[in-house]
Amino acid sequence: MSSSLTAHLLKRRRVGLKRAILAISAMTLLLVAGCGSEDSEQAAGDTPSKFAGVVLGKPTERPHFTLTGPDGKPFDFFDETKGELTFLFFGYTNCPDVCPVHMAQLSEILARPGMPTAKVVFVTADPTRDTPEALKKFLGNFNPDFIGLTGTDKEIRAAELAAGVPPAQIDTKDGKPDPEGGYTVSHAGQVLAFAPDDLGYTVYPFGTRTAQYAADIPVLSKIKAESGDQAVGQTTTTTEPSVQWGGAKLGNLTIADARAVALPKPVKDPRHEGHGGIPGSPGQSTGDAGALYFTVTNSGGADKLTAVTTQSAARVTFRDASTEGAAASAPLTALEVPADGGVPLEPGGVYAKLIDIKPIKAGDMMAVTFTFESGGDLDVLVPVVPVAGASK
Repeated sequence: MSSSLTAHLLKRRRVGLKRAILAISAMTLLLVAGCGSEDSEQAAGDTPSKFAGVVLGKPTERPHFTLTGPDGKPFDFFDETKGELTFLFFGYTNCPDVCPVHMAQLSEILARPGMPTAKVVFVTADPTRDTPEALKKFLGNFNPDFIGLTGTDKEIRAAELAAGVPPAQIDTKDGKPDPEGGYTVSHAGQVLAFAPDDLGYTVYPFGTRTAQYAADIPVLSKIKAESGDQAVGQTTTTTEPSVQWGGAKLGNLTIADARAVALPKPVKDPRHEGHGGIPGSPGQSTGDAGALYFTVTNSGGADKLTAVTTQSAARVTFRDASTEGAAASAPLTALEVPADGGVPLEPGGVYAKLIDIKPIKAGDMMAVTFTFESGGDLDVLVPVVPVAGASK
């Protein structure tokens, strides 16, 4: 996101939320420092996919759910948005970073001359504080046409389930809103996109570049129900995107077969301590750790996978479950990816351990960033699978 975004918001919109502006400004500095200016950002053509966002292996249907709209009346998401390019996001108005950044990006991009129109729907993950009036005020700082939805806890959980995002969690000891109001909410960080054919092909996790949104909006807007994928790729004859669930490609580097599991709580048997494979069975209770399995292949020069990060876990470290004793619990600093070779991370061997993981269950999706020493960052949407389904 370039510095023009903050200027645009200050000049054309009466941004009254100092917290939002600070978050956007900080994000601007971080992205400029890490990615260069917007003019230097990579667009969709840099990957074999026709999309610049994180691509879903199988298109998802526009969800059906009903919540309370800005006017206090029922808002049927499917009926109110069908046939239109729509961006759906679950967040909250007191969010210090993720929410205002996504809204600011979409606001700036959709205001560009010649950019196709789109609906932006913001579903609160904090109904205690986010009344229709609060949502209207918050979203009005970005674009008064953005739609804010609220409802009961049960209604919002049903909407999250319908959209396929993990349920939000109140970050308090008892998981309930603090009467004093000083609490945060852990929620899905990705924006879901639905084309006019009422299918979702892409998602946009936190950290998505402005240029990625800008590259995809014209492409997505052309996907009509009667024309299918013909309007998108011109050379393709199927609606199946080229990138599968749990996989993506960046230059010579490819991540494939990525999936995550929640590991059982530690057992007292010392023979299992530090073991990073898949202990136990699906019926065991979930602890605060998880495992990420995938295969990285490289068709170019030697590289290193130096880090894996996700909003679903506080830390991610590389471990080797095939070793015994203390060595099994010692993290590896990086993974060497040989030239014209590959490294499989599988149960019982080397894997990525998710530490202090947020509650996850089979069927959830995790946005994960793989950082390579030379290749850069690669965003992958990773499915959470049952313990028994993690092995090939």
